[in-house]
Amino acid sequence: MRVKRKILNNGYFPEFELFGVPIFVHWTFPAGGAFLALFLGRFELGYILPLIYAYSILILVHEFGHAFGAWRAGMRVYKISIDGGGGWCYADEPWYFRELLVFYAGGVIAQIVLLMVTLSFIFTFGQPTTTGLSLVVFVFTYVNIITLVINLIPYRDNDGAKLLHIIRLRLK
Repeated sequence: MRVKRKILNNGYFPEFELFGVPIFVHWTFPAGGAFLALFLGRFELGYILPLIYAYSILILVHEFGHAFGAWRAGMRVYKISIDGGGGWCYADEPWYFRELLVFYAGGVIAQIVLLMVTLSFIFTFGQPTTTGLSLVVFVFTYVNIITLVINLIPYRDNDGAKLLHIIRLRLK
């Protein structure tokens, strides 16, 4: 792990690298997990911290799904940034249908893998008995499914819109 700066730059903490990819985290990144705590009606530290942790991991899993898709297609990944509303994977723009499909579906595929791993864990070991792990499982299952659906609904330039666009082009 490598840290470049010691001060906030445009609201982002000093970058660090994960699997060779620079990661930029905005100061608003806890907002997603804090919103979940507010939604659950439990705005206590024992609820907020696991939700922030799990939601941030969910976002990183999604963005690294895109990065993996980019790597599979031979593209360069420049950076990943996350904030309170989500994340972005910055990579070379793919040119061919298969590359486009792998890149734009990569985030959703990674979320599905995380969901399957979480469900396997639950079926193997049972429901977690601690509050923190229960909240992580909640995020990796229910919140994951909700964000999967949101990511697949074609809206502006999200994954669903990109996937629908390339499928339409392929069908023409």
